[in-house]
Amino acid sequence: MASNRIRTAACLTALALLSAGCTFVPVKPVPKAAPDPALDPCASRLHDLAGSLLLYYAAHNDLPPDLAGVKQASGEACPPLECPVSGKPYVYNPMGIEIPGLPGLVVLHDATACHDGNKWGLVASQMGPGKPLQVQVLLLPAGAIPAPPAPGGPALK
Repeated sequence: MASNRIRTAACLTALALLSAGCTFVPVKPVPKAAPDPALDPCASRLHDLAGSLLLYYAAHNDLPPDLAGVKQASGEACPPLECPVSGKPYVYNPMGIEIPGLPGLVVLHDATACHDGNKWGLVASQMGPGKPLQVQVLLLPAGAIPAPPAPGGPALK
């Protein structure tokens, strides 16, 4: 009988020690890291297009009026002018789009937010006579550039 009591006491003590050591600690979700431009095919293509844009700028001291000028500047070396993920042509705006918080103007970007709800874009800065053009590939904030209106939609009055 004494051995049963000792066994029971030992089991209860072990159970108490085990349950005291096991506590529930909620795990905080790890924030999602920004995609690496070097590993994203769209960002890599935009980086290549930045080189073509810089070639044009070096020769003309201005941005091309359209993407055909970018293609002409680099000839056969010019990569395709569409996103490799969505297959849609990039949107080009030589005047640039200002987005608060970005270090310049967005001159080329994805047509759709197909990169986890975001768009990649080329941001040009320090444009102007006698100033060098700097271009960066950046992941644009979600919703920073609205989608263009659908063709055939109602006209604005």
